[in-house]
Amino acid sequence: MKRDAKNTITHNRGDKGAIKLVNKNGTFKKGSRFTFSIVKKGNYDDVVFQKLFIVTEDCDAFYLTFTNDEMRFCDVISVRTTFYYEIDMNDDTTIIGHDEQGDKLFILYPEAGKKKEDDV
Repeated sequence: MKRDAKNTITHNRGDKGAIKLVNKNGTFKKGSRFTFSIVKKGNYDDVVFQKLFIVTEDCDAFYLTFTNDEMRFCDVISVRTTFYYEIDMNDDTTIIGHDEQGDKLFILYPEAGKKKEDDV
C-alpha cells in the first residue's frame, strides 16, 4: 500500500497493507477513533468498504492496518479500478478526503486468481 504526496493510495487487491498517520500537532489520544472509508468513484453515498480503528495509547503516529481479506472488498477485477477514500477522526473531523485539490483516489490493481484443482 503506497500513498503519494497527493494522498493517492495505490494497492493490489488481496494484499495486506497499512497507512501511517502522523499527528504534526501533538499526539493522538487514547480512545481517538479513525474511520477509513472507500467509496465508488463519483458517489460518496456508495460505501464499498469501511473500517473503524481505535487508538489504544497516546501516540504521535498511528497505523491503519488491513488484512488480505479486507483488501478483497470488491469483486475480482481485471483492470486497475479507481475509488475515492476518506479518513475521519472521532466522527467529526475529516483528516484526508475531498478538498480544494479534489477527491482522494484509492487505486486498486488486480490480483491473480487461484488455479482450480481440475486444472492442476
